[in-house]
Amino acid sequence: MASGPVARSESFTIFISEFERLIAEVMEEWKVPGLAVAVVQNGEVAFVRPYGLRDVEAGLKVTADTQFQLMSVSKPFTATGLALLVDRAAHGLEEAGAGIHPGIPAA
Repeated sequence: MASGPVARSESFTIFISEFERLIAEVMEEWKVPGLAVAVVQNGEVAFVRPYGLRDVEAGLKVTADTQFQLMSVSKPFTATGLALLVDRAAHGLEEAGAGIHPGIPAA
């Protein structure tokens, strides 16, 4: 991938072949049977692609519509997302949470 941050005006498409090589390497190293990737750039979907199998025994491929179960992993994802909002927006945790979902009360 790029050695530094990608400029906002630079299209993700110039990185697709290198990005796909990285995905293949990671899938092989971590023995991931299948996954789907979406990249959002400037608020628009720039890339969506499925890889591998969703059911190894049945040989079923991952599609763009495959729903993956996150189980307990969703909690760390949510916490990380809130931490990023707090860091980037210079808001407190309560304000960040209240700003993304009406069910989260402001402090």
